[in-house]
Amino acid sequence: AETCFEQFTLPAQNALLPALVTEEQLVPANALNSLSSNLSRLVGPALGGVIAGFFGLNGIVVADTVSFLLAALVLTGIPAVAAKGVASRDAATGNPLANLRSEWVSGLRVLFGSRTLWVLVATFTISALGEGVFGVLYPVFVYQALHGGALEIGELMSAQAVGGLLGGLVAGWLGQRLLSRWSIGLNWLAFGAISIAIYGAPAWLTLAGLTLPVLWVEVGLFIAVGISGVGVLTGSQSRLQTSAPEAYLGRIFGILGTAMGVFTLVGTVIAGTVSTTLGVIPVLNIQAAGKLLAGVLALALLPGMAHSLASIPASDASDNTVDEQIATDDSSVGASWP
Repeated sequence: AETCFEQFTLPAQNALLPALVTEEQLVPANALNSLSSNLSRLVGPALGGVIAGFFGLNGIVVADTVSFLLAALVLTGIPAVAAKGVASRDAATGNPLANLRSEWVSGLRVLFGSRTLWVLVATFTISALGEGVFGVLYPVFVYQALHGGALEIGELMSAQAVGGLLGGLVAGWLGQRLLSRWSIGLNWLAFGAISIAIYGAPAWLTLAGLTLPVLWVEVGLFIAVGISGVGVLTGSQSRLQTSAPEAYLGRIFGILGTAMGVFTLVGTVIAGTVSTTLGVIPVLNIQAAGKLLAGVLALALLPGMAHSLASIPASDASDNTVDEQIATDDSSVGASWP
């Protein structure tokens, strides 16, 4: 149920953020979101353990409920004028299903009318296939390849959260430079290369005759992958937010969430059906291959930075204006970033 609700909240969050900050503040704002998310991943399990120790499962349920209520309370502090700034001006009919279909079609037309948008959505979608595989096989990898258990699973996830915190700090410092195709593409490639190292490290260390503790090697690799992950997420997300008209941001992120959900499900099915035949490590490398392919696509197809579509006010984002601006942006060559 929580995942279903996220299909509404995440697109709304990503569409609203550009209305709350200036374009120059967008990358640091997304970096702060990553920082808070990774801090929660780092602190949450420890805090949950303390609550469970004192109050049991009922205490966990109450604490989780209170956290959502507090989040809703914080949202009430968002200025109403900013929230109205991202509202769609599309004409509505009396038929909700017809309105939904019309908005999806217009969102898809804007998406596929901009090379920047469809390339970024494609990279995330390809990556989602691997995330579905990873979600199923990560515990199996820890049990079989690292001879670990629940403690090691938690330690490696915490290590990735530490990397995410470091990556958020670096992302805030780099700012607009994360929007370039070189930054996005190289971060995807780094993510894929480090993933290959994560899955191959136990066998490589054995073949090389090294006596290094494999768990600590994995901890270092998980920290590294957390840094590159935040880099690509912050850069790609900010680029999406600055490349689509405000009135279409919610639809673009909604399409992205749907596509990622479908591909994650496909990855889950693949992991559950072929891993017993092909082996855990080869199937896990589907995730690494997806990151590498995303990096190649970004480097090869993502246009250079140009004037942002987000500068088009929602009230002026008519179909003709959007089409003309998309064509201008995707054909521009005088970009400040490659």
